[in-house]
Amino acid sequence: VKSKFWLNLLVGFVTLIVTPVAVLVLMITLLGFPIALTLLFVYGVTIYLSKIFVALAAGVWINKKVRWKFNLVGCFVLGLVLYYAIGMVPVIGGLVKFTVLLVGMGTIILQKKYYYQMLRDKKLI
Repeated sequence: VKSKFWLNLLVGFVTLIVTPVAVLVLMITLLGFPIALTLLFVYGVTIYLSKIFVALAAGVWINKKVRWKFNLVGCFVLGLVLYYAIGMVPVIGGLVKFTVLLVGMGTIILQKKYYYQMLRDKKLI
């Protein structure tokens, strides 16, 4: 998340805009309707889970900076508490949550692409 922040942000933004358009186009056709419903479900799950990657990365980063000795679960909880605490701030919270959404979605999409390429290189798919 940290090393490719701007790329993750851009991919997340494109995904946030393009996916609903693709779902609408697919819903027009009879054959594409089940595909559109599946894509819509995956889109919703991706939006919901997008904060997990960013919260974990933020927790690990804070853990290293402060030199605490948390395990990954502790880092995740730290990042998630920080996410919700900043999210309560009136104006900045909304901007931070939207940025986290975009970066998290970009991270998920780029990781899927990475694993697909890795499996394809090994001729497993």
